[in-house]
Amino acid sequence: AGLPNPKDSFSGAVEARGGEAGKKGNGESGVRGMIGHYPTCEAGYWTHQILCKPCPPSPPHSHYIKGEGCQYKCDPGFVVTSDETGREFCEKVLSLTSLIAHLGGPVIFSLCVFATSLLVAAPFVWFYYQFEELERDLNPIYMSRANHHNFKAIRHLRMLGEDSANQDSITWPRLSLLKTELKYHLHRLYLTGFNTFEDPLALRFQDGSEEEGNSLGWLLGPSQPLIFSSRFKTFARTLNEIIALSLWEKVVFNLMAYLYFPLSRWFLSRRRFYRIRKAQAWLHSYDHDFFKSSTQRNMCNSLRFGYSRCSTLAWIDILVFDKVVSESRGLNLGPCLPFVLVCSGSGSYECPFHLEVEDTMVRKAGEIFGRTWGPFLVNLNQYLR
Repeated sequence: AGLPNPKDSFSGAVEARGGEAGKKGNGESGVRGMIGHYPTCEAGYWTHQILCKPCPPSPPHSHYIKGEGCQYKCDPGFVVTSDETGREFCEKVLSLTSLIAHLGGPVIFSLCVFATSLLVAAPFVWFYYQFEELERDLNPIYMSRANHHNFKAIRHLRMLGEDSANQDSITWPRLSLLKTELKYHLHRLYLTGFNTFEDPLALRFQDGSEEEGNSLGWLLGPSQPLIFSSRFKTFARTLNEIIALSLWEKVVFNLMAYLYFPLSRWFLSRRRFYRIRKAQAWLHSYDHDFFKSSTQRNMCNSLRFGYSRCSTLAWIDILVFDKVVSESRGLNLGPCLPFVLVCSGSGSYECPFHLEVEDTMVRKAGEIFGRTWGPFLVNLNQYLR
């Protein structure tokens, strides 16, 4: 029967059990959740003639919630779905599916992925093109082809005093020391250091001290009488600034080392190579200003720049092609004992100490010492590894 009108008056008792057949009520259980004005059952129960009756088992990965009838909710990570027969069950939600739905659908998700890919790839693309451009500009094969017909043009421009704008449009001579140039070799300047953030490559001398003359004499050796000391110090400071690794490179290296250490080692090796090639490019355009001889300044062919394959060592060879200068100064040109060979490398596993076998001076030592030099060089590099 329906509920009484609040304005009516009645007497008697309310049968909470629902009644039995032939008496009050119809003897049937109430509809799930339809309990009228009686208290709601707990989660997992529904109203029956005994007030509350357990609900049937809920679908897998779900649980009942408090409310009218046997209402259930899927566990976290699952959503309600149905099969072909209409039977409902809880299906696991994939993390990617959840992310796509959270971002607003497949279209928005695709745009976000595309934008993120561009942001991640942009630095690597920039580094790639920087390295490619530098490699193309300083490619030894390209330079060797252009040297033959450009060197005379550069020499005439120097002799005629043409402006630097015309000189910049011409490829500069090759700067690595050739075997045929050993007879003009006077001295080699080694850039000390490991080409790292803590110990960069540099032409080191004691500047502004009483021992400055001695340190420059040790660095320049027999080439000191041919060089202006003050101009050479300016040259050395500029070269040290160019070849030194910058602060932003150190920050990126530390960040990569924290996120993925092998990537940081790759970054350091590439920046080492880039800095050395940048110094080589600058030396291409240097006007040999620290030489006292006007012939050497005009010819601009007295400096050679070399570096190890691992980019941890670099050196500058000083050559004297002018016979007048060599004879007037009494210079002994060409490699002769004793001469210094410095090991390249950083002493690490991937870059051990070693003598660079491709160095022209190391090969020349083989001609001086004979057949014993080859086995000695191999054993030395193996011992240092």
